[in-house]
Amino acid sequence: MKINTKYLKEFIKFELDTIGLKNLLETMGFEIEEIVNHNGIDVIEVEITPNRPDWLSHYGIARDMYAKNPELKLIERKNKTQLKGFNNDFKIITENNDDCPRYSGCIIKNIKVTESSSEIKELLVSLGLRPINSIVDISNLILMTYGHPIHIFDLDKIKGNQINIRRANKEEKIKLLDEQNIELNENFLIIADENKPLALAGIMGGFDSGVTYDTKDIFIESAVFNPIVVRKSARKIGLSTDASFRFERGTDILCTKDIIEKTIDEINKSVNKTMNVDYFFDVFEKEFIPQKVIMEKTFPSKYSGIDIEPKESENILNRLGFETTDKNTYWEVIVPSYRVDIYGKQDLIEEIVRIYGYDNLNSVLPEVSTDKIKKWPVRELRRNIGQFLVNNGAYEAINYSFHKREDNEIFADEKLNIEIKNPLGLDFSIMRNSLIPGVLKNISTNINQSLKSVFLYEFGSIFALDNKEILQTNMLTIAATGLYNKNNWKTKDNIKWDLFIFKSVISKLFSRLFINVEFIRSDINYYINGTEFDIICDNIKIGTIGILEDSICSTYKIDDPVFIADINIEKVKEIKHEFKLKKWNVFPSTKRDFSFFIDKDKNYENIKMLINSIKPEKLISFELFDLYEGKGNPDDKISLSMSFIYQDESKTLENNEVNRIHDSFIEEMIGKLELTRR
Repeated sequence: MKINTKYLKEFIKFELDTIGLKNLLETMGFEIEEIVNHNGIDVIEVEITPNRPDWLSHYGIARDMYAKNPELKLIERKNKTQLKGFNNDFKIITENNDDCPRYSGCIIKNIKVTESSSEIKELLVSLGLRPINSIVDISNLILMTYGHPIHIFDLDKIKGNQINIRRANKEEKIKLLDEQNIELNENFLIIADENKPLALAGIMGGFDSGVTYDTKDIFIESAVFNPIVVRKSARKIGLSTDASFRFERGTDILCTKDIIEKTIDEINKSVNKTMNVDYFFDVFEKEFIPQKVIMEKTFPSKYSGIDIEPKESENILNRLGFETTDKNTYWEVIVPSYRVDIYGKQDLIEEIVRIYGYDNLNSVLPEVSTDKIKKWPVRELRRNIGQFLVNNGAYEAINYSFHKREDNEIFADEKLNIEIKNPLGLDFSIMRNSLIPGVLKNISTNINQSLKSVFLYEFGSIFALDNKEILQTNMLTIAATGLYNKNNWKTKDNIKWDLFIFKSVISKLFSRLFINVEFIRSDINYYINGTEFDIICDNIKIGTIGILEDSICSTYKIDDPVFIADINIEKVKEIKHEFKLKKWNVFPSTKRDFSFFIDKDKNYENIKMLINSIKPEKLISFELFDLYEGKGNPDDKISLSMSFIYQDESKTLENNEVNRIHDSFIEEMIGKLELTRR
């Protein structure tokens, strides 16, 4: 909406400069897009919210300026023309009152159509409109002044002495004023004579009934059309006009007669004489009942948190055009017909605070007095996990909670499927029993986009049936494939994801959560044999990890191995994971190495478990730093080398003491694991 600051002063007297006016409008809730200078006159372009069609006019903005600052004088233009009576020779017929609740029309004859005055043409151009002729320009001027669209027809082009407001017939056509040909159907509301469409109701007039310099007699239309019908029709043909923009948002049903009178006054002014009205008729069959709102006098202060005197609230409402009736402890508020956005007392509070001043709102947090606020441990857990994974290069995936039946069959018994009664399609017919299929589809999509490395995670719920009871479990699935580290100027070789790298990332994740986990060899049918592990904490299985079977990867068109960790967040949540700070040990540590042969079928996780169960107090850490199998080794053995770090918290350990502790520990380790020294 463009506001010509000079023209605005014809409706409200103010001494503000353009910047002052801009600031005033912004305090009232207007969003100023830009200010341009048009031939020495500032024009302010304002973004109007969809719920405020009453702002789509100079007079509507002036009315709110007066409400904000009553010291400004609002200028009312009283109508010189007073319409009454009608002529039965012409008929206005409304097919459906829901489509057109009110239709007012009048006829003026012996019009002389000319060019508009330079003043009007200049005003219209400043508002982004193109001058046409004196009559069309007046209709546009009325629109920009009062916000209610009107349309003016050439009376001689209306056949049958009648106007019909009806739905179009199938295959009817109309050529609009912009010379666009539209094929109509029963979804379009039209203005027609006895033979043909004359205009698309609320959108645009027809080319064949428009006013030209040859026009002698005119028919002026001022109506209210169903916003939904106008909106759908405008969208259907991809056309938005100044008229449809307003009708879609709602117009004042009580102003149609008043707008025609104002239009006639402007015509009289343009020709410098009073024209005779040959016909006027107002189709307004359904009684308009204004919106009524009951509001307690204390409600504005309670709801807004601002101490507003009841009298001040009442005065603001009155200045905005609301009628208030004092009912002792509350008001009965009648909403003006042009405020189509007001339905309840909360809407009234918004208006009161807007005019009273947003700057009076207190910037304080609301007081909360309750002991029923609950923490959601899962949210904090998910946040910590997500932060760790993102920091390590992963991206979060989000998928639907349902997928196709074939996806479910891979990871659970088909009998446990939960079917959707009204699915979007076959690919969305089953509640998922695993997050893995969705993540695999994400991987496939990324690979198809030529990504060489994919590292994803997804939080979500899975679903299953247990004796007809629906079980819902929070899960986390982490997946990786392709390159772990790309080559660069320093590292010339690409490093691909493998199970050891993937396990180390998962181990670090749990370390970040201060949870000690073990990876115990398992037997899981959708992982490659020998690569599947259960993730165990405190003898509780909290997830699985492994490499997906090649056949499953092929189903999702993935060539590289896919590494999966599937973790039960519900079980992780139940684990007590606390971290404790301890004083830095200032005494030096010492290291001892040990190399040995062990049977190939022995698992390193078992070695770790044993070491943790028998390790001496002074042993603070250990690690595997070498593995060898090949020439020089017995056929059924592999060679491992481990380092052990010893440290005391109260003194410096001496070599003979460390040797004694280490030798005793190694002997016990050899005996229990059946090791052979190298």
